[in-house]
Amino acid sequence: MVKYQGLFFGKEIYDKVLKNLEKGIENPHITFDFNPNENIVFDDSLIGKEFEVNVVAFGYDEKACGFTIELPEELLPLYHGVKRMHITTSISDIGKAFDTGKIDNSLWKAIKPFKATGKLGCFIDGKVISTIKI
Repeated sequence: MVKYQGLFFGKEIYDKVLKNLEKGIENPHITFDFNPNENIVFDDSLIGKEFEVNVVAFGYDEKACGFTIELPEELLPLYHGVKRMHITTSISDIGKAFDTGKIDNSLWKAIKPFKATGKLGCFIDGKVISTIKI
């Protein structure tokens, strides 16, 4: 059973982090859909395909921190996540990864944009399927 599907990144994404909270994220990713139904699970031909995103902002609060990203046009129809597309980089003892999407807009700061490459994959039975080796 697919728990979530998304675009998964290697640990090098952490080289650009501006702040860390107590707990790092083991598999940095952009969640495209959490608990997807069989009608919106990625087509097998897409699993493992690499895509480049623009990373444009960094934000944090007492629960979570991460990057705001811009997806390439071809991925937008596959995205069914929260309004702010993001990669959670760390959470606090009271936070959850989904809290990054709830960070107040005033706490997001533009950064010098950079590119990051990830692979489309799924988190199944506690493992990332078809991700970059990390």
